[in-house]
Amino acid sequence: MTPDDEQERLRWARALTTTGWLFVLAYVGFIMWQVRRAFLITESSFEDGLWWQR
Repeated sequence: MTPDDEQERLRWARALTTTGWLFVLAYVGFIMWQVRRAFLITESSFEDGLWWQR
């Protein structure tokens, strides 16, 4: 394996790792948003059910 091949392999590994972490963060953010949304819907101060309009 030449040094160029090794650098290319490391570059791809870094790119895929970064992409994976971004997907994990997006998924966690989505789950947090859904939990917050479910909590707000069940609150009694949410009579009309319209977002950001109380």
